[in-house]
Amino acid sequence: GGTMTPVLKAAYGEALLTRAFHHFILVNVFSQAWKNEEASKADKGIPYVTKRGTNLIQVYERSTVADTYAKIEQDLEEGLANISDINFKKPKWHFNVNAAHAFAARFYLYKRNYEKVIEHANAVLGEDYSALPAMLMDYSGFDDCTSSTDYAEIWQGPNEPNNLMLISTVSTQWRR
Repeated sequence: GGTMTPVLKAAYGEALLTRAFHHFILVNVFSQAWKNEEASKADKGIPYVTKRGTNLIQVYERSTVADTYAKIEQDLEEGLANISDINFKKPKWHFNVNAAHAFAARFYLYKRNYEKVIEHANAVLGEDYSALPAMLMDYSGFDDCTSSTDYAEIWQGPNEPNNLMLISTVSTQWRR
């Protein structure tokens, strides 16, 4: 229970957003899609893990889709209230403010809360979309590409303004 410095507050916000994001992905892969508040109470959700495991094999209870979405929303809103860009030398590898609002817009789109979608999309793009031109990708960089690796490096580049957040992944598809 020490002092909540701005750096610690931002890290806490990023942790909540990361937990919300990964549970959002899991619930949309392993459960029924969100229907509405009442119908989603009948669909099996996923376990929402809020504490670190202490056992090698941990058994979690599945809740409903509605309960899972409520927990995601709680983490999302609290994370948004705490997130800041002050921690990052390379912000695109973290939940920065724009990435957090983009995720919130996507979450509320799935939940069909369109007023919140607009609110969070406007936080990224500006209410008059004035930030949009600066966020568009410059496709002229593709002119000099000679391999698929060249295209991938430009498309996924951390300096591209249209990439709000980058996530490292490993694909085993090419090995088959």
